[in-house]
Amino acid sequence: DAFWGSISLTDTDVNQNKSLFVELTDLIAENMPNLNRVFETDPSMKAIITDRNGEIYSLPKKLPLRPQVNDIMYINQTWLDALDLEMPDTYEDLEAVLEAFVTQDPNGNGQADEIPYCFSEDMWCAYATNTMGWWGIGDGAGSDTTSSKSTRDGVVSGSVNTDEYRQYLEYHHMLYSEGLMDQEGFSQNTEMFSTKIKSNQVGTYFAWTALEYLSSEQEKDWVVLPPIQALEGVDPIANGEVQRSTIQKNKWVVTNQCEYPEAAIRLWDYQSRDVESALTVALSEKGKLWDEYEDGSGYYFVVPEDTTPEFTFEHMKYTYGTVNDGPLLTIADTPKNDGEISPAAALRDTMVDQVDEYFIPKEDQLPQTYVSTEAIDRRTFIETDLFAYIKQFRAQAIMNGFTDAEWDAYVERLDQLQYQEWLQWYQDMMDGTLE
Repeated sequence: DAFWGSISLTDTDVNQNKSLFVELTDLIAENMPNLNRVFETDPSMKAIITDRNGEIYSLPKKLPLRPQVNDIMYINQTWLDALDLEMPDTYEDLEAVLEAFVTQDPNGNGQADEIPYCFSEDMWCAYATNTMGWWGIGDGAGSDTTSSKSTRDGVVSGSVNTDEYRQYLEYHHMLYSEGLMDQEGFSQNTEMFSTKIKSNQVGTYFAWTALEYLSSEQEKDWVVLPPIQALEGVDPIANGEVQRSTIQKNKWVVTNQCEYPEAAIRLWDYQSRDVESALTVALSEKGKLWDEYEDGSGYYFVVPEDTTPEFTFEHMKYTYGTVNDGPLLTIADTPKNDGEISPAAALRDTMVDQVDEYFIPKEDQLPQTYVSTEAIDRRTFIETDLFAYIKQFRAQAIMNGFTDAEWDAYVERLDQLQYQEWLQWYQDMMDGTLE
């Protein structure tokens, strides 16, 4: 009858199969008082789900105004203390720390099982590209799209065909060849990656939060490793965007097999009838992962004391609720991470604060706007072969190194795979001229 959550359907899925879904414009006007109130106060919510024909096929969700941070690099403070090491602040210092991690048995088990820098291409927030920002390139995250372009002062340019990117590859090849970087990073799955962290084998890694794989007690061993400046005069970039308010489509899509589509969208709207109802859908019942201040001034997150490495706070959120795929909540109604009530809940905010000065500024963030099916198709057609080639060369370059001739051939091949056309697509989107 309906698809719930934008992870189920992409824009292309919906746009190319409209005959399978219900057009919702009139149904929204007649059956969704809560969403209509949001449309009145924030017209952008309606604009982003309305296609060029004036039709609506999915319902939206707006995430709170906040730093958009995909991943943070953590370093094992207990290991630093055990070896009497300082926090590294240059990439030469980092190399020395990683070398000590692999040779001096910081976990104290008498085995040479330490992995100085652990990563996984299977884990969405632990890619090898997460450190590209140290060389001042990329758009603040490790995904294929954000790592393959650099947007500065409104101008979109290439990132994976630059001298800076070449230096990034050469540095990581050195780490890999010396055993300072996980030898299984390009092949291991998320479970293997997380098991190493839980087993106290890892010195540094990227994650959404230290609580993602660790209990509230274990996370105390870890601290943030801020972005390192790899090039003199070039500011490093962290994997985030300042104060980004994200509107998402396809949160609720009704199919033509639904006998009562008006009831289907009333169900979505009903979940937003009041704050506590919306929070219950998103985060389970009151008192489990969230609660209300006694004076009624708002809501706050609660991290239960019974978290374990196998069932962390992040696991609990996605087990008990729909989290970001829940119904509408205003910014004011979103639970706060209150360190005085639940220090563990405030952990990620505290860690984000340590890197937010390195985030992509608002003026260099892509605008949130409707993009036509035709434009999406043009971009995704290019991306299939382009991204596969970039990823293949990156893996081979880090593991095996490369020659000048191989680098030149790689750059030439990028243009053959329409890299410049792909960059122009995003420039047009920045300029508001994308058709």
